[in-house]
Amino acid sequence: FTIGKLIGTGGMGQVNEAQQHSLDRTVAVKRVRMERRGQASRQAMIREARLVGRLSHPTILPILGLGKDQMEQPVILMPKINGEPWSDLLDREPRDETGMLTPEGLHRNLKILLRITAALGYAHDQGIIHRDIKPENILVGAFGEVCLIDWGVAVELDENGHYQNRQFAGTPAYAAPEMLTANATLSPRSDIYLLGANLHEIITGRRPYLAESLEELIKQSFTDVDLETMPSGKLSEICQKALRVDPTRRYASCEEFSHDLEMFTRAISIEDDLQNARIQLD
Repeated sequence: FTIGKLIGTGGMGQVNEAQQHSLDRTVAVKRVRMERRGQASRQAMIREARLVGRLSHPTILPILGLGKDQMEQPVILMPKINGEPWSDLLDREPRDETGMLTPEGLHRNLKILLRITAALGYAHDQGIIHRDIKPENILVGAFGEVCLIDWGVAVELDENGHYQNRQFAGTPAYAAPEMLTANATLSPRSDIYLLGANLHEIITGRRPYLAESLEELIKQSFTDVDLETMPSGKLSEICQKALRVDPTRRYASCEEFSHDLEMFTRAISIEDDLQNARIQLD
């Protein structure tokens, strides 16, 4: 491999473009950042590769290989997606004075969220939760590809479908309350909260909680999102249910969340078709 330009960096790793000479193709390689190198980071990188290596889904970026560099540090080999983070696309979406997307923009972004929800449902079935679902960790390719990336803080659930949270990992602005609590029990419903946080950003153009400090953010996250701060309607109700502080009051699975979201998406598609038909008749 010949290592090329830097594609992106995260809390622990960095991803570079690389040329794989044996197959004459461009790929992406993930390595531990130089300043973070150590035994703990090395083990975390290997664990990430082995967890994601077990997953085979079109919306999960596959692991092509796990090796090591000249410094005996782990290297994860992945396909290179020609696209951009979903966060950049959302930032460019036109919104009205209330922050609402156009009907076309809403439909387009809900479809992306549905793709991510399906991938998570599959991962949950394999006993893995992601813990860091956010627009920055979702790549949208030039030909319609949607990929959920950065599984660096993903964990494996026990036989009861739980994970004992020892310390925080993820992004506080999207995190479920139990993720911010030491020794709390995490489950697939923790990922569903994260899906709700992404849906909130689609609907309103912002994250569920706005705070000037981490302490204030944590305090706010233990209060249910006020439906009155969002546009009324079925989509807001779906979002609020996914964002319940009490995990038992959230959707029980990605399939339940996806069902309601899909029904809403179909409804607005039918409404758009009817509106277009009225315009043509007029």
